[in-house]
Amino acid sequence: MTTLADGKIKNEIDRVQVVRHYILDRLERGVYKSGQRLPGARKIADETGVSFLMTQHAIESLAQDGILEVLARRGAFVQSKWKTRVLDDNFCVFDIATTRSWIPDVIEMLQESLPGLRQTTIFEKSTLEYRPTAYVQSHASEYLDLSGYFDECFPEKSDFFLDPFKRFQIGGSLVGIPFIFSPRVIFINSTLFEKCGCKVPQSGWGWDEFIQTVRTLGKHLPEDRIINWVNQSYLWMNFIMRAGGKLFDANAEDKILLDNAKTIKGLELFCQLRKEIGAGREHIFNTYKDFADGKMAMFISGRQMRHILNDANDFSWSAVAMPVIDGGCDIMAQATDVLCVRKSCTSGKLIRTFIKTMLSPEVQNYVAEIRYGIPIRQSSALKSLNLNEETDSLFAREMSKVAGEYCLSSLTLSSLVADGIEQLIDSGKDLKAGMEKLAEMARFYLEIKKYADANNNNNLD
Repeated sequence: MTTLADGKIKNEIDRVQVVRHYILDRLERGVYKSGQRLPGARKIADETGVSFLMTQHAIESLAQDGILEVLARRGAFVQSKWKTRVLDDNFCVFDIATTRSWIPDVIEMLQESLPGLRQTTIFEKSTLEYRPTAYVQSHASEYLDLSGYFDECFPEKSDFFLDPFKRFQIGGSLVGIPFIFSPRVIFINSTLFEKCGCKVPQSGWGWDEFIQTVRTLGKHLPEDRIINWVNQSYLWMNFIMRAGGKLFDANAEDKILLDNAKTIKGLELFCQLRKEIGAGREHIFNTYKDFADGKMAMFISGRQMRHILNDANDFSWSAVAMPVIDGGCDIMAQATDVLCVRKSCTSGKLIRTFIKTMLSPEVQNYVAEIRYGIPIRQSSALKSLNLNEETDSLFAREMSKVAGEYCLSSLTLSSLVADGIEQLIDSGKDLKAGMEKLAEMARFYLEIKKYADANNNNNLD
């Protein structure tokens, strides 16, 4: 039974949140800057329609969170490192671009059970987060084990695709829960292909045919309109995997596979693609919107692209599997949007509510309806995938061919390796020699870490 006192407390909390969010929103928009003095509490109270007392409480709470510094008789000032603070009322969402324009709708659904939650892309971290595969794997040590919470919320798991979960079982912990997942394919602008006199490829095409297609398109299109190319792991990992390579194997005695011949071959093919489109050393990054606007011939993506393609497009499009590489594997990097909770969280109720809501049929069916990725609930995926449509049939066939072993759970080593590979690609230096040096460094790092961990354990004894 809710008492009058309970209602009063809730209203006071709500009013404090109004002011907190007002200040945080203006910080994120750059209205208030680091080191700047905020307007007086009375002015903020007038602007928000919240009482002076509640406004003061909100400012004090932000000071306790490290966002503001309150100085006697001088006022409240913005802390220099406010973006690094972890707030319980923030939901950190990575890279909201065209493909994730729907996130505010999901936030509204979350707010029904988690009032006061706000979306942020500016804060570097938050208690609740929405992250991509590689980030979660390399930052695994920062996140709570969610396996017990997932079991508690969903003891019956028959409606979930469970294979995508394996990518986030690290060190015996479930450090992230897939929200959606997808294989990566190549979307094709059939209209642009026809204008260039280029044959539209079919799934099962080989590397030579792929490169010949790139060359034909290159005779008619600028380099940044042929295919998306960017020197980042989520893209070059597909080429490594298709070639049959890996960066690491956590279960092997020698965990480092950077100098494996197939790993190097995959990177060499990725660099060949850059050379063919004439990108030189510069990064070519094209947005989903460029393809959706009909400006690009090909785009490597998960089913997330399908969300922004619709019947109103004034060009024909299709999709094909990634090209087959001789001696390689018919797999590609799993594209996943992942739900995570930082270890600083002490509220089991918050975690359970977050998981239950995001994996609820209501939210999963909403994602199914807008055709964003493949929902982790099978019943929602069945509502989303139209198997009479060629592209959705392709995704249904390819969804079992994904892998997600981007990196080890060591943030330091994974970051060094990713940075090292990207530097090698940019430099144009001999990949084989460079990867051998990188592998040697990685093995040495693991030896040092093993020694350090053993000594720490001995000290504890």
